[in-house]
Amino acid sequence: MGFFLFLGLLVISIALNELLAPKPNFEDAVPSGLGDFNFPTATEGRVVPLVFGRVALNAPNVVWYGAFDAVPVTKKVRTTLFQSERVTTGYQYYVGMQGALCQGEVESIHKIWIGDDLVYSGSAPGGEIDIDEPEYFGGSDGNGGFQGTFDFYLGSPTQTADDFLAIYQDAGAGTNRTPAYRNICYFVLRALTSTAAASAGVGAYVGNSTNIKPLKFEVSRYSAAMAGQPAGEHKIGDDCNPINVLYELLTDTRWGFGINSGDVDLSSMLAAAHTCYTEGIGFSTVLATASDAATVLISIEKHIDGVVFLDKLTGLWRVKLARADYVLADTPHLTVDNVIEVKEFSQGSWSDTVNRVDIKFSHRASDYTTSYATSNDSANFITQGGGTISTGNRITAELSYSTVMTASAAAIIAFRELRTRSYPLARGQFVINREMWDVNMGDVVRWTDSRYGYDQLAMRITKVDYGDLISNKITISCVQDVFQYGDAAFGAPPATSWGANYGSPIAYPPDEQLIIEAPRKLVLLSGVSLTGDPNIERSRLLRAFRKQSGDTGHENWMRSDPSTPIPIPYVNDSVGVEYCAIGTLAKDINVLGDPGDQTNSDATLTINVTEGPSSFSQIQYCFNPSPVSEEAQGTELLNLIMIGNEFLTCDYVAVVGSTLYIHGPKRGVLDSSQEYHTAGADVFFLGLGLEISTESGTGTSYWQAYARMQNYRGETYGLSPTVASGQFSRRMVKPYPAAGVLYNSSTKAYVTSPSIDGLGTSENDRRMDVDFRARLFLNSDEVVALTTDDSSVSTYNTEYQLVVRADPDGANDLVYQSSWSANGTTFPVLRTEFFDVAEAGTLCEATLTSRHTYTTGGSTYTNVECLYPLVHRSTPTSATYSGKYYMGGGLAINEATPNVYEVASTATHRLVAATAVTSGALQYRVNAGAWADLITSGTTGDVLLNAG
Repeated sequence: MGFFLFLGLLVISIALNELLAPKPNFEDAVPSGLGDFNFPTATEGRVVPLVFGRVALNAPNVVWYGAFDAVPVTKKVRTTLFQSERVTTGYQYYVGMQGALCQGEVESIHKIWIGDDLVYSGSAPGGEIDIDEPEYFGGSDGNGGFQGTFDFYLGSPTQTADDFLAIYQDAGAGTNRTPAYRNICYFVLRALTSTAAASAGVGAYVGNSTNIKPLKFEVSRYSAAMAGQPAGEHKIGDDCNPINVLYELLTDTRWGFGINSGDVDLSSMLAAAHTCYTEGIGFSTVLATASDAATVLISIEKHIDGVVFLDKLTGLWRVKLARADYVLADTPHLTVDNVIEVKEFSQGSWSDTVNRVDIKFSHRASDYTTSYATSNDSANFITQGGGTISTGNRITAELSYSTVMTASAAAIIAFRELRTRSYPLARGQFVINREMWDVNMGDVVRWTDSRYGYDQLAMRITKVDYGDLISNKITISCVQDVFQYGDAAFGAPPATSWGANYGSPIAYPPDEQLIIEAPRKLVLLSGVSLTGDPNIERSRLLRAFRKQSGDTGHENWMRSDPSTPIPIPYVNDSVGVEYCAIGTLAKDINVLGDPGDQTNSDATLTINVTEGPSSFSQIQYCFNPSPVSEEAQGTELLNLIMIGNEFLTCDYVAVVGSTLYIHGPKRGVLDSSQEYHTAGADVFFLGLGLEISTESGTGTSYWQAYARMQNYRGETYGLSPTVASGQFSRRMVKPYPAAGVLYNSSTKAYVTSPSIDGLGTSENDRRMDVDFRARLFLNSDEVVALTTDDSSVSTYNTEYQLVVRADPDGANDLVYQSSWSANGTTFPVLRTEFFDVAEAGTLCEATLTSRHTYTTGGSTYTNVECLYPLVHRSTPTSATYSGKYYMGGGLAINEATPNVYEVASTATHRLVAATAVTSGALQYRVNAGAWADLITSGTTGDVLLNAG
């Protein structure tokens, strides 16, 4: 049988088998019904929230859903070689929905989240918002997308019913039966307006899963301005003025106390509102559970640090803020003449105080994630531990403020809370006669009583019991006022490190800020993940600022672009609330030291610092009160310091007299090298004040950055700030420089007088060998890396180059320059190379540069050099030729040496040749006179020369 005949029969056979074979049975997918859906939240009887300010509403209550449809998704499937059929593989679901958001009337809808995805950002005053994202949640290959229109009703008292709801809620019940839900802000979700389905009453496309992702909305609602209030003061940024909320609470008849506005002391409200506006303590919150108006009033009083009371003199409701708004001499005076009885009195103790307050709040700028603002009192910290920085004891109070949404307001409240909690305040209860019948809660009085040792002690009234007319007695409860505690007879403790000052914000002085490209490890420790990052070369900024008087925080602004000047605007990328301290180097660090062999002469045991511009207490505030382990220094970079371009850590700092000692410094950590520093150099104590920018720049882009200081009033510096600028260098991908330079196989680094003739056998190959300790830029322990030669640098093709120069501050002659060589290479520097340019005993400078090739995220960076090469100065010595002069070498016949030797006195001088003279002669001349033979054979020749 021929081949082609056989092939034809085989094809016919296969075709017959396919035609006669039974078809596979494909089962169509079954659609889910409306009852199978899990809606975000649908609860009967749930409270409709009340909002103030700009807030996020999580999982609004779904009060109706319908307009359901399931559209099959089909796919053509081959059943045989010649046949196929279409099967249903799934369904796309459409559903309409109504959700109640909050009480009206809302000002704007700002953001919409579906699950974790932000799908809308803007400022819509109601109406339609279209979401057309068919590829969200994985698109057709995942859980489908989302396409729909939100109709928002802001909750006005005149809003009309929704047309889409009317299609379903009027059905079977006549017409015009759909409620308008007036005074309620709500949304209706339906088919995308731009689609044909919109007019047919179809619901929105919600994907191919019955689990509808949670919805979250950001809305804003503000209490109305009070009569006579300056324009705009009813709002503080995106927050409400808390006094306007208070006024609404007192007078609103729907959910407040319903007090007639004529019974409210409007003047006290306006004054308090202006104070809160000036301070910047905005108020935003969501009341999502049933509570009485009195509970809300308590939260407002806590937020403003004030009280609301009925004034017995006027019969009006007043508000009184606890502020330094009084003159002590003008306050009512409690004395033995009007105090009938000191019923209770106690002086607080230091053990009842705290020295750190953490304010927990929802940070609006970070999508309402939980954040903290911190205020510290280092004086209390020292006092709690017995009076020294090394024994200080950290006592922390964590307070939660659900009414705070900004870091600036949280910082102000943190300082306010710390001030009342960090000092042992006196408390008392006094029974007085009716001479002070008109005192109210929140008033300040002064108390004088020699029996207790107080003279005009300022106290604020916290409770008043007016008693009755028959008893003729009034009982008041008081607490020592924090604004005047320094005037008490018993005296106050030392001032806290950062004294309060309510001056206007200023620009940070140029020499009191540090803004540089951040090292890789600090970026990692800040929480930025670099795993698999294709843009790992993106650089971030390290920022540190010394706290100024009245400084409570700062806005950080930056921009970067390959072009210069930079054309793009600045971005506000974070708010900072921590600070560094700055001291001054007390004496030169003119030699480098081996951390593995510490001696005080090379600044490896201590470094001496004087005050300026920060005080010693401010510097100590940046450090752990007890010594930090080397492991914590190496892995967590605790007690981080910077001098010049050099980073270092230390065990602890201590003050003795007029000097602060940095004990156990580990020098040249991160991607820096040990450097020489002169007395008077700034020493940045970064400890608690280190910030890494959120924004980043690419490649070698130019950057500019600045900070705007904020004060206790919430004011932000508005004039020209101190701008720092530079150019990124891809610091994130650069190799580390060597950790130490080793001479002649020594295990000790940074020898200051290495021998240049200790190795080799002949005059011409005597040499000094130079080696080093390699560090990997991915090391896990910065301290260990300083004393360990890391061979793993070879993984990244790391190479090193040595350059040696003589008389670096003068002639700066090149002695030696190596080729780029792999780790493990020893560089031989011949003695003759020194003698070519200088005599033994000349100061020399060795520069060791590293480079590597690094591939990450699909990008390869070739021959990237370290940012700060290792530079070490030493004075090479020669036992054989110490004090001698080198005349020159490698000369040809009839060639004169370029060097001249000046005779210091009458003496016999010997010239030594490296190679014996066997023919001809080695000649000399004096003062350009005639040439005379000096060596005619051998290696030595003597000559008697006269001075001059």
